[in-house]
Amino acid sequence: ICVMEDEQQENHEGVGGGGGPGTVLQLSDVDYQHFDWTGASGASAPTERSTPTPRRRTRGVATLLMDPRRNLHRYLVHFLVCLYIPGPYFMDAMVGAYKAQICERLQIDSTTFATFFSIPNMAGILCGPFGAVISTYGASRTSLLSGVFIMLSSMVVVVGLDRRAYYLVLLGRLVFWLTLYIMCTIQSVVVYKLFTKGALPTAYGFVILACRVGGILGYFASGFVLDWVHGNVVSALWVSVGFVSFAAIATMLVPCLRSSETARLVRPLLESEASSGQATLGMQQQLRRFPASCWIMLAQIGLLYGAVFPFEAIAVDYFEKQWDLDPTSAGFIISFAPSLALFAPLYGKWMNTTRRLAVVNASGWVCLAVSMMMFAIRFPRNPLYAVLIFGLGYALSSTTAWVLLPRTLCGRTECQTAATAFAYASLALAQALSNEIAGILHDLLGYPSVCLMFLCMQVVGLSLALKTLAAQREGILDAEDEDEDGGNDVSLDTVNGDNGLPEVGEYD
Repeated sequence: ICVMEDEQQENHEGVGGGGGPGTVLQLSDVDYQHFDWTGASGASAPTERSTPTPRRRTRGVATLLMDPRRNLHRYLVHFLVCLYIPGPYFMDAMVGAYKAQICERLQIDSTTFATFFSIPNMAGILCGPFGAVISTYGASRTSLLSGVFIMLSSMVVVVGLDRRAYYLVLLGRLVFWLTLYIMCTIQSVVVYKLFTKGALPTAYGFVILACRVGGILGYFASGFVLDWVHGNVVSALWVSVGFVSFAAIATMLVPCLRSSETARLVRPLLESEASSGQATLGMQQQLRRFPASCWIMLAQIGLLYGAVFPFEAIAVDYFEKQWDLDPTSAGFIISFAPSLALFAPLYGKWMNTTRRLAVVNASGWVCLAVSMMMFAIRFPRNPLYAVLIFGLGYALSSTTAWVLLPRTLCGRTECQTAATAFAYASLALAQALSNEIAGILHDLLGYPSVCLMFLCMQVVGLSLALKTLAAQREGILDAEDEDEDGGNDVSLDTVNGDNGLPEVGEYD
């Protein structure tokens, strides 16, 4: 019996009459929950459903949510993993926006404050080894533990700030960022396996959108929340802990989808089908299979995040001191930078070929470099224009870089988990060094030298983007380009081989 979910491709010849070998059954027509799938003798054939009752309708909706073959299940999983990041990014943005208040409360300088970002970011280097952990124990279990730890660590940060305990705050930030990087790695791995080819740019565009929503709300609300709590920075950060709780809830819902009776029944069949013909490689074996184009992209991702997020962390204080803006106006202006990432899904819909991805990636780096030059020379007088160009550059470069990453593997899909894990290790190392150096330069030479450092990083990133573009022109990248009419859409209603099973995005 061949069970197919795309009704447009089914050759439905009826159910119950001629139950021969060629009969094709619709999942909605079969009461499969009462069918003996073990093949025991005496088991009766599936029977056609009678008129649906409200209870059966509810059961059918539950099946759509729990069945890994269903599009609704994939979209729900994609939505939940997108919820992993906005809450933590909201809190991180507020910590950066409250730099002056935190320094005053803890009696520290800019260099010491930078350790709240640099040292925790160093923990992201462990994402490389954690790639093996994710492959061994599964994304659902690992993300569930990460969600619990990120909730607890966010509370530790606020408690440490309330007690004016610098090292307690640093410990909380260290655990916070370690778990955040692990969750980001899981998020990318899930999306890579749920969506392929032409659907991936749009799907990953929603990931970028979700990440930047947290930053937008954090920067935009920082001034208003501080005014609402009458300048009490501890109370303001407790508000951000409430947003982190959404991530913890999402990490609990994903295992619930995975542990249902329907998922336990269907998933083993799909896992055996998806893994057929692919060898399981260890982390060291995967690293040895990385081509040069993949290492270039890993370095480019590190430079991108090292030149963007550390600047956003100090942007509010930078605008206050160099552009004479009040905290509310500074937070409002910098919130426009991540807001342009809200259109990332639209960018992904247009970037459906490897060549377009490489060209747009280089264009994003050009925008970043131009905006940083405007910041350095303080032209024009209103920083909003430079912020808009800065945000556009990040939105274009980040979306295309993550979509290009699996294509730089040149078809070696078994190395995707390792590549994703080391991408986050690369950006963690870059952000740690960038935050630390930015704090030292600020104390010694001021903010113009910090802008010059970010500009140099963006110029190097642009050169790497041009190398990636050259590799695409030489045919080195894995160019699984789609047709101009759209090709494979996000629904992924395709059929694998001759067995009639729909293509499955397996995320564990």
